[in-house]
Amino acid sequence: MSLPIDSIDAEKQLDTVTRSSRPTSPSDLDSDSSKVIGCLAYVPVVLGRNTSRFTRLLRHNVIGKILLILGSGYFITIAMLYMFSSDVYPSTDSLKALFETGSNANSAPVEPKPIEDGRFDPRAIVTALRATSTDEVSVFDWGDWLDLSEVKGYAETSESSKFNWLSKTVPLSEVNFPPRSKADEKEQAFVGKLYLDNFARVPSQVIMVGEARATYAMRAKDASRNHVDYSEQPEPEETEQQKQDREKGEEEDRKQEAEMNKKKQDRENRRKEAEEKRKKLGEEKKEEKKEDETADKTKRDDETEVDLENIPVVSQVPDAPSPRIINMTPAEMAKEKARVFPPLLPALANGTLEDKVAVTLNASMFTLDLAALQKTGVNSSPLEIKHAEMIKKARKYVGTSSKHFYEVLLTNDPYGHGTHYDWRFFNLVRLGNEHEAVMHHLMRAWSMFADQEGIASWISHGSLIGWYWNGISMPWDSDNDVQMPIVELDRFAQLYNGTLVVEDEKEGTGRYYIDVGPWYVSRHKGNGRNVIDARFIDIRSGIYIDITGLAQTDRPGQFACKNNHYYHHDWLSPMRRTLYEGAETYVPNMYEAVLRDEYNKYRQSTFKDWSFNRDLRLWVPTKKCAKFNVPSLKFDENNDLNLYGACNDANIYKEYTLTKEVSREHANEMDIYNRMDIVNKNGKNMFVDTDETRALFADEFRVYYPPLRADPGISADKSWQH
Repeated sequence: MSLPIDSIDAEKQLDTVTRSSRPTSPSDLDSDSSKVIGCLAYVPVVLGRNTSRFTRLLRHNVIGKILLILGSGYFITIAMLYMFSSDVYPSTDSLKALFETGSNANSAPVEPKPIEDGRFDPRAIVTALRATSTDEVSVFDWGDWLDLSEVKGYAETSESSKFNWLSKTVPLSEVNFPPRSKADEKEQAFVGKLYLDNFARVPSQVIMVGEARATYAMRAKDASRNHVDYSEQPEPEETEQQKQDREKGEEEDRKQEAEMNKKKQDRENRRKEAEEKRKKLGEEKKEEKKEDETADKTKRDDETEVDLENIPVVSQVPDAPSPRIINMTPAEMAKEKARVFPPLLPALANGTLEDKVAVTLNASMFTLDLAALQKTGVNSSPLEIKHAEMIKKARKYVGTSSKHFYEVLLTNDPYGHGTHYDWRFFNLVRLGNEHEAVMHHLMRAWSMFADQEGIASWISHGSLIGWYWNGISMPWDSDNDVQMPIVELDRFAQLYNGTLVVEDEKEGTGRYYIDVGPWYVSRHKGNGRNVIDARFIDIRSGIYIDITGLAQTDRPGQFACKNNHYYHHDWLSPMRRTLYEGAETYVPNMYEAVLRDEYNKYRQSTFKDWSFNRDLRLWVPTKKCAKFNVPSLKFDENNDLNLYGACNDANIYKEYTLTKEVSREHANEMDIYNRMDIVNKNGKNMFVDTDETRALFADEFRVYYPPLRADPGISADKSWQH
């Protein structure tokens, strides 16, 4: 697995010591190693040429044959002794020294080396943007944030704008965006860049995360490419069939809404009946007391009778409507957004760390009242009017909605790698260490952004399983998943849709695009094209986080996403603060109930070719580590895990060294949870909310853990690659 920037030198040192302990291939060897191995390989040739005549004489008599056998045994013995000497397998102390820099949680990240002249530098635009005022509207160009030099000069009307697509040369005007035909990686990447450079709308704002926190309003040089919400887009033309489908969908929605209203009314009627029965069965003394209280209240009202003739007349003239959004400065717009869409959970936005340890999710956060949101009046602000228009239009066309998020269709892709990339930002399929590095920075960036902006969300699905075992994504997992209440998703869409998020500079050079589909207004699976509500996309690779909203269902007390995953309220609330990939985020309250309902075998410590090693606190290849199971050999005299304990594999030992502090912290956290579970009388895995518990967890979260993986954009020895 890849190393952070400050561990590159350690990796090179270790390779020189342990190179002979693992198989090598030409791609694994640097030039110096190749020379050394070449010389060693030439020694037998020289010896063979000079001793061949002598050995031919020996093999023709008995003594010579005995000497040859003894000599061969001698060389084999020496080779075996050499293989198991400290020269090949260094001591734990030497290994610890090599990796000390990369595993120190409090060490400062090493600054990457400057990029050579003429190369694309993704840091340049951030520096330039910081030099501007946050109260200005800056011009956004995708070419400042991504290396689009390959497609510069292509224009839809130009004769020269032809390129290879599907094994033929076509003009730009004949290409569909997004492309719906399979193509190879290079062709798909080229089309994505063409779209960004010529047609893609630009983000409405850029938000920087971390100590340099700031928000910059953006616009396109060409006004037609400014970011707009769904309310401002022209209504799509409908075919007769689409109209019938839409009307049918609207009728089904009305029936479902009427059915839900009937159920609510029935529940209300039953509640009233029960309340009336309790009143009738009440004791006589309570009735008398109630009568006395009523008499006292009547007496007080008589004593404070209002003089109706002298009540001042209140003007009925409504307040003037707010100024149009187009006339607002960025500062005024930010203030207006904060007023119209305030944080749902003040503890997340302004609370102390103790307040954030466990955050209660009100049941009302899972019910989006679309009818109320569509109503506007003379006092409605422009933002509220736009919001209402967006919901009206989305509800009207959701029945015939096309797919909002498109992935990459690749030829020769039997494992479906292309489905984990957004087509606009795709450039190549990333596997193994490189894919893990992107996922790692992507998840950390989301966690820090959500924490900074007070967004209520928690990890789910496969990401939650990875957290359960060691607080880290599983090595075979292809994406990350996040959930949030539907009301928070609506707020998230209004505040952040079309936003470009810049990773904290001490973390790396990541840039992430937020895209929320308008179809989140419908909570039915429908045609199945839009079960994902939003995505947080790494624009350097196209890899993304899936974001889904949870909403109230026809099952009382249960919430669900559009893909029919159901959750009880107490499974989710209060959401617990934790560490995932070394960054602070949240998990559901009863996480085991969630996992048990979705994954029956989530506690199984083997999966396909992987096994969970409890000494390493890592998932490792089962076959590679099967033979290294002698407990007495795994640890040195200081009880530190040695190379044998890491399956005699240098790469596994590197991964252990990089992750051991984070996984140890996760183990401590789970131990606290287990002790809390003993306290619970009902036997459920629920959070015990006390001041002591909050203080205990808050202390666990005060330590900053730097990234475990190298920045996939810029590292100490390679420039930005796109």
